[in-house]
Amino acid sequence: RHRLLRLPRDRPRLRPGRRGGSDRRLHDGEVAEEEETDEDGKPVALTYEAVLKLYKDGQYERALPHLELLANGGHTGAKEILGIMYNLGQGVERDPKKAYDLLVPCAEQGRALAQHHVGVMNFTGNGTAHDSIKALMWLQLAVINYPDGSEREAARRDRDSVYSRLSRRDRENAMLMTREWLAKRGEAHLLDMQ
Repeated sequence: RHRLLRLPRDRPRLRPGRRGGSDRRLHDGEVAEEEETDEDGKPVALTYEAVLKLYKDGQYERALPHLELLANGGHTGAKEILGIMYNLGQGVERDPKKAYDLLVPCAEQGRALAQHHVGVMNFTGNGTAHDSIKALMWLQLAVINYPDGSEREAARRDRDSVYSRLSRRDRENAMLMTREWLAKRGEAHLLDMQ
């Protein structure tokens, strides 16, 4: 049985009563933001930055329709966040297969958070078949692409955990796959810098 790896979580720290924008008081004293609407009363589409703020504030149900709209329009960041929401069951029913399908194209575009999630999902067999070699490749790419900080350290720990469980041959295959992936993007030198 495999030990679960720590996924990077964008868990918000909710602060009651500290929400921005126009609001109204509910009967229990809680503050609820009102959606902006156009002259016909239809909700106005939000920018990605505004939707990301809703997500980080834990307002998953409010963020969901806007993320879907942006994702359907091809916005990679929105697809990545939707994938994480489906993976973790944030405001939606947990659906690892759908999460994986949303996250892989984002990972292929070099998004470190998606690469980290895809690596863990490959290792655990969550939403896809278990594949430790692919897991190590994606986790190595996440380490390369994350900026310095706690997310990079979490990806490094997860990579090292997978690395220690593989045979020498499997580790070499994973590093070869990583080098080939980077070479296709003209970034093979990044592997040498790790």
